[in-house]
Amino acid sequence: MQHCPRERDQVIETELKISLDEFGEAALAAHAALERMRVRPRRTEDLVSTYFDTPDQSLAKAGIALRLRKIGRRWVQTVKRGAPGAAKGHGLFSHVEVEFPAPGGKLALDGPDDQGVFAAVAEASGGAELAPLFETRVRRIVEHLAAPGGGEVELAIDRGEIVAGQENAPRHRGMANPIRPTTRRLRVRVSRRLTAACEQPAAEI
Repeated sequence: MQHCPRERDQVIETELKISLDEFGEAALAAHAALERMRVRPRRTEDLVSTYFDTPDQSLAKAGIALRLRKIGRRWVQTVKRGAPGAAKGHGLFSHVEVEFPAPGGKLALDGPDDQGVFAAVAEASGGAELAPLFETRVRRIVEHLAAPGGGEVELAIDRGEIVAGQENAPRHRGMANPIRPTTRRLRVRVSRRLTAACEQPAAEI
């Protein structure tokens, strides 16, 4: 998330998400381009993320995502809003993202609000109670790759599950690729190079 253009504590994050089956994942992991393009060592993270909304999902309707995420022993709260004028669709998403520590894994919706995210959440929820909507439990493999023509792309391969109430569903293996300040065309070129043997666009999570 930090590998993106910044405006104060705001991050503009652009992702291309693609669903992979086990054969697509194996083909991607074995792709020779990964070794050629890798600019730093691969790392693995265990992520537990809880998404909050009102009973009628008013945040989602307003284009807002509110998340608590546990990364190892650290908790982070994130608010995402759609980036104005950004292209989207076919697995492509662009967000304005504000992220801050959440000690003890507790949701905080007050305090200094220079980015206006608390106000946006309050306006969208209309005072309705916010509650956990679903949880994702993911093991993420992260690669940092050199992009043709300059810049760097983060490639993430997720494997895990989505939990909503008593229902568990496997989460599709996939990729989330925050982009450094390079063009969308370049971003798509990198993804096509790595995923020719895969797949279908993923839903936003």
